Amino acid sequence: RGITICDRWSSFQNFFSDDIQKHYSREELELAFLKASVVHHASHSLMRYDDVALRLSEYFPYFDELYADLLGVKGCGTLLLKGAFTNRELEMLILITICHSFYFYGAMRKMPYLEQYTQGHAILLNFLLEGEALKKNKRGFKIDFHRAFMAMNQLASIVEYYMALGNRDEAREFLKKFPIRKTFRDFDKYIPK
Repeated sequence: RGITICDRWSSFQNFFSDDIQKHYSREELELAFLKASVVHHASHSLMRYDDVALRLSEYFPYFDELYADLLGVKGCGTLLLKGAFTNRELEMLILITICHSFYFYGAMRKMPYLEQYTQGHAILLNFLLEGEALKKNKRGFKIDFHRAFMAMNQLASIVEYYMALGNRDEAREFLKKFPIRKTFRDFDKYIPK
């Protein structure tokens, strides 16, 4: 089964409050999903350190996948400043990235190889919550896009350290701070089954 926008649309509808949902159409989010895929894959080749896979060993894929997502968003922030990307497009890219989190966690039960993606997105959710970018209300979560962008930039800098200089033991200790099940426990009702 391929990964589709339907998976992300369901997460979007389950997680975000009505006012956020009314502000973005499915068609817009489909385009954002496509852009997120393109910038993710482009980011894999943008910032590659020759010895990173060797240094981080089995933890490399966890950092590599998260870093590609974060660099994609960060790069589009730069495009926004240059006038090549709109604020709305950046907002939708952030929304889709958050929706990826719930897709990966839900799908990991049937596809355990998604753990490396899910772990990275557990870290991302923690940073978004700590940075007060996501706040719960009675009808779902609201998002402060400015805070979300800043939290993602902060996390990108941290992950870049591991990609550039980190070692296996440091990587393991960092990942242990963000257990997948503990992070997603509070979000379980928003995860498409």
